[in-house]
Amino acid sequence: YCKKQEKKLGLFVFDAHLDMAKPIKSATNEDWLRWLIEHNIVKPENVFVYGVRNIDKTELDFAKSKGIRFMMPKGNFNNDLYFIMEKMQQYDVIYVSIDVDVVDPAFAPGVNFPEPGGITSRQLIAIIQKINLLNKKKFFDVVEVDPKKDINNITIKLAAKIVGEIT
Repeated sequence: YCKKQEKKLGLFVFDAHLDMAKPIKSATNEDWLRWLIEHNIVKPENVFVYGVRNIDKTELDFAKSKGIRFMMPKGNFNNDLYFIMEKMQQYDVIYVSIDVDVVDPAFAPGVNFPEPGGITSRQLIAIIQKINLLNKKKFFDVVEVDPKKDINNITIKLAAKIVGEIT
């Protein structure tokens, strides 16, 4: 879509991990972002990852070598939200990939790789609500809910709420 229309696409990933591991054979949940970049599907300068809390050295080296911007949640969520919205304004089209492990496991325990120190479920919903206000073409995906690891279906309910918030 974007190449044909010459629109500027921004890929915004909300994830506790960079997902830029060195690929073994084909793309997986641990290296999909690197695969997209290495196969020229998305330009690294148009990628922004928010919520990172567990960084592998190989992934960090790759991200830095490609100039990929990423951000750990900081103490002032409102500043983070403002920064994210400012970045989104630079693009004609935004693709938003939400890995539920961006949320602290206290609010979303049913994920494959829980990492303490994430954002709250309310903060993630606030991000989506702000994105909805942008007058841009938007695409979303929501990934990584593991019902076997969930407690009282809290993560499943959060994922359903996230999907319900997307307009």
